[in-house]
Amino acid sequence: MITDTKQVATINLPSELTQTNVERFQRHLVDALRDKPSEVILDCANLLHVTSKDIALLWQAHEQCVSAGAEIRLVAMSQYLVRILKTLDLYECFKRDEDQVRARLTEIVRPVDSAGATTYVNLFAASDEAADAALLAFLEFVGKLGLPQIAELELRTIFYEVATNIRTHSGLSENSPIAFSASASDSNIALIFADTGLAFDPTDEAGLINMKEAAHARKTRGFGITMFHRLADAVRYERRDGLVNVLRITKRWSN
Repeated sequence: MITDTKQVATINLPSELTQTNVERFQRHLVDALRDKPSEVILDCANLLHVTSKDIALLWQAHEQCVSAGAEIRLVAMSQYLVRILKTLDLYECFKRDEDQVRARLTEIVRPVDSAGATTYVNLFAASDEAADAALLAFLEFVGKLGLPQIAELELRTIFYEVATNIRTHSGLSENSPIAFSASASDSNIALIFADTGLAFDPTDEAGLINMKEAAHARKTRGFGITMFHRLADAVRYERRDGLVNVLRITKRWSN
């Protein structure tokens, strides 16, 4: 996949280096450089296993971009890829812009048109410990809203299940950021989650399950997405710029 926006080309690294995948990647890179982008972004989210062939492909792409006068940046790197690049003294050769990624995610989730609303913004790493801490911080914010206990419990469940869903399906490393915001008014609360992991649409009806059928079939997985859908009043997903997952959830507590 290749996306060009404002002189920036984004290309996904293949998960498996079959001849077909390598040729497709190289063709996309050549096509992208032909348009003389100022920057080429290599999305590493699909790169779950790192071999010498993967490193060779990355370095070849680096050399092609340098020769073409384009900066090359890696996003959605796994901890293992980071470790391998550092071990080979190649980590500093690639532009990463972690701070820019964090700033961009924070910008995306920052509430707009929130006059009169109580707002909260947080940025946390995609690890179990960081997500648990983020949940506690969110509950502290919710506790100041004076909501009924049942509403607090439902918001707790929504946050937990969404954060778990992101960590399960995104392919993010434990250090990768997840941005979150909440904007509460007298009648509802709007939640926004943003991450740079693999594209995953939790609003796809194919991912929702029928509870009675699931119980009859003795399923033990897949309940989380359905739970936060049932507890929320509106759920919307978009893949922005070919890189960022944005999930917006609205929950009402009065008419």
